[in-house]
Amino acid sequence: MVSRYLDSIAYDLHSTVTLVEAYKITVTLVEVYKTLVEVYSSTDCTLNLTASMERDPWILKLQPASADEAQPSVKNPMLPFSMSIYEGFQVGKSITIEGYVPTNAERFHMELQIGSHIRPHADVALHVSVRLGSGCVVCNSMRAQRWGREEKTGGGTGPFVRGQSFGVTLIATEEEIQIVSAGRPYITYKHRLPLEEVDTFHISGPVTVSSIRFSRTLTAPCSALIPGGFTEGKTVLVRATVKYNPDRILVNLGQSTGPDIALHINPRFRKKEFVRNSLLCDAWGEEERAADSFPFYPGREFKMLIRCERGHFAVSVDDKPAFTFKQRVLRMATVDQVRVSGDLMLPNIEVQGVKVQP
Repeated sequence: MVSRYLDSIAYDLHSTVTLVEAYKITVTLVEVYKTLVEVYSSTDCTLNLTASMERDPWILKLQPASADEAQPSVKNPMLPFSMSIYEGFQVGKSITIEGYVPTNAERFHMELQIGSHIRPHADVALHVSVRLGSGCVVCNSMRAQRWGREEKTGGGTGPFVRGQSFGVTLIATEEEIQIVSAGRPYITYKHRLPLEEVDTFHISGPVTVSSIRFSRTLTAPCSALIPGGFTEGKTVLVRATVKYNPDRILVNLGQSTGPDIALHINPRFRKKEFVRNSLLCDAWGEEERAADSFPFYPGREFKMLIRCERGHFAVSVDDKPAFTFKQRVLRMATVDQVRVSGDLMLPNIEVQGVKVQP
């Protein structure tokens, strides 16, 4: 049992079982009395956590002593659930919620809050109320205990259907918060409260949540080194979400010490062209544009895999072959950098399965 007079507590993650993996977990003290807070780490290391108490209501916040990595996901949380967002909900960050809507569910809600206090209730930058009984989704904000004007969606409850699983992503942009489902825009909500002050995610109601994932973007342009060069058999994986109203994306495989580019991939949205080329000795070669499709869409995530094979590059997008490009560079060992830029939000780059962190 945890004493209400406790100022701090340390947990050894080796002795706990999987319940929540997170950087900051906010739970009411009542729940702490019922059971120990058990934290799961995806690594094998021991992590020291500190707890601080806040009065009215009693709240226990757990935070690791070191937070150098991206915020881990939460698995199967008990609702209602509130969680601090590490470093706040900054532009480019996203929260993905996956779960299941019970057949008898009437309504549930998700919130992006400024603080976690209950009395008085924290300001709410975005309140998403899924009203299955009424067949609509309502968005709103609350400042100083006063709700603003409701924004109601038409055409039902979108991805939230009784008896079915759902997955939605909340994305922070400069002008609005975007809610995306199945890679397609669902709701856009203009900021009414300062985005930089949002620091808490909350979900409550008769719904089952299987995971809550947090992503933060690498700053574009960004790059990653390829140890030993991009030789035969090696792969580079780029996962990204295309911005709204995009113009182009650039993915270059080249040299870290020079201007040469062995493979230049340039999707252009206005004409829906999938352009490929090389830049060698300060001169561009002949462009290649032939493609069966243009697999990039505004607001949608994509996965581009580039594989170095004998004499050519093989590129697939979303697990479907896109094109092959004949190598114009004789020594692939000198191709040791991948660089990504353009109109995208970029969660990660992987070189041979190793994620490059922002």
